[in-house]
Amino acid sequence: MFVLLRRREPQLVRPYRIGGRGHGGTANGVLSVVLCLGLAALHLPGEDAEHRLVRAVESRKHER
Repeated sequence: MFVLLRRREPQLVRPYRIGGRGHGGTANGVLSVVLCLGLAALHLPGEDAEHRLVRAVESRKHER
């Protein structure tokens, strides 16, 4: 819907913008995709998400 609105009303005032100087908006977009993929990986079938998270935390503790 937002893409259609941007195409139909390109001069519309947009008070909420993400980013700032440089590539801040791109960085926020990439970070959100990475975090969403990580969250989706926790919900893959075959294993409990809680167990996968616990194993990841424990492996980090052993690395130190």
